[in-house]
Amino acid sequence: MVEYQQAKPDGLQLAISAAMGVLEGNGYGDTSQMGVLLGFGFSQILRDARSSLDTSLPIYGPGTGRDPLYGLNSFVSTNLTNAATAPAATDILGYVVYRPNLHVRVRKDVTLTTSSEATVNDGTSDRKLFAENLTAIRYETRLGFMVHDVNRAVVAIKNAT
Repeated sequence: MVEYQQAKPDGLQLAISAAMGVLEGNGYGDTSQMGVLLGFGFSQILRDARSSLDTSLPIYGPGTGRDPLYGLNSFVSTNLTNAATAPAATDILGYVVYRPNLHVRVRKDVTLTTSSEATVNDGTSDRKLFAENLTAIRYETRLGFMVHDVNRAVVAIKNAT
């Protein structure tokens, strides 16, 4: 596990570099096979990072020649702490992983069911499908996610506070 220092403008880049170093130390040195998974909002943090000497100069982005993710493929997840959330020491903000060790398996084929007699809530009110001549469709599947060598191929990025 590595720590993200929110107070530093390059704190996220330093945390990603540290996580890459842990993976490299564990024998996973091919950085082209690494990836980073972050919660929403970190893209803005990277875009908004500015130099402490000249606050009008971005640290990363076009024209800077700097890539804060070191060329890693990046992904976002709603299951991780959002960057705008008040920091807590227990927050997991992201992961740097060695991607060949990740596997997703379908545990159940997609099933489809329909109903025109149910009552569903659309977020604001109940909808009576039969009375409104509507049909609801439900898709369901089960996926399994497996990580080989989880203690060596996955490095969590947590908040340093």
